[in-house]
Amino acid sequence: MFDISYAKMENSKKYLEHVAEMLWSKHGETIEDLCIILPSRRMRLFLTDALRKVAGRTFWTPKFYSKAEFFSEVSGYEMLPPLRQLLVLYDLYKSIASQPDAFGDFVKWAPVALNDFSDLDASLSDAKKVFSDLRNIREIENWSFNEENLSEGQKKFLVFWEELGALHQAFREWQHEHNCYTYGALIHQLCEGPEIHKKWADRKTYWLAAAGL
Repeated sequence: MFDISYAKMENSKKYLEHVAEMLWSKHGETIEDLCIILPSRRMRLFLTDALRKVAGRTFWTPKFYSKAEFFSEVSGYEMLPPLRQLLVLYDLYKSIASQPDAFGDFVKWAPVALNDFSDLDASLSDAKKVFSDLRNIREIENWSFNEENLSEGQKKFLVFWEELGALHQAFREWQHEHNCYTYGALIHQLCEGPEIHKKWADRKTYWLAAAGL
């Protein structure tokens, strides 16, 4: 039987060996000055091991980052941990929703909302347009919001959608106030304020792909 996971691992190791050889040949004695962004901690371990084999001696390793760690470092802002995101969002939600869910029900849909908020911020989309009245969205096929008489389910969904837009706005304001951001909001901040990362302009930085890891 052919083990696909083993094949991916072997290909990944070969890829990292090639990367290690390239980095050492180009930078050698100054390799500790590099910044390398990696998709996983396991990849960091494998690359460090590959560099040791190429170098054949001890040396100061480059500075390794995940994407989130790198964006936080460059921006100078704190990354908002997932659990704290949930708790902050619930506090804001209770002050916005006309009939807020209990926390047990809230946590059933809140992680999806947080992920959508982060994606929305990272894409630099206009949040007001995204959360605008659903009657203007033609792509909805199952429900017709152009009808004069809406069902109770449609009315509840419209209220929820309007409150979701207000919740996103309140959550963004909270992040600005506390200088503590989600992953998507960090990207948004970096795109809107390029002066934030000028200090990194002269740093040699490498982004590595997953390569099956």
